[in-house]
Amino acid sequence: MTTPAWKKVDAGRYADMLDIMPPAVHRAHGFLVGEPWTHRTCRVTGEFRAAYAAFIRNRSGHFECLEPMTPAEFTAVNPDTITA
Repeated sequence: MTTPAWKKVDAGRYADMLDIMPPAVHRAHGFLVGEPWTHRTCRVTGEFRAAYAAFIRNRSGHFECLEPMTPAEFTAVNPDTITA
């Protein structure tokens, strides 16, 4: 799976999106916003799944994915490789 593009966001945007509703997926390095953005074929499983707005934080800061991710795609991301 190729890693999609990410943009750097401030800590306030990250916190606001985390607080908007319970996350669909919540890991130590980030989360998927609780309401699906769309549904599409997952790049990891090949199955039709919900895709969500994705947010990650690492030593470089806070990041928002430029395209919605499925839970399997999000789990496959190495947060240390994310840069803007």
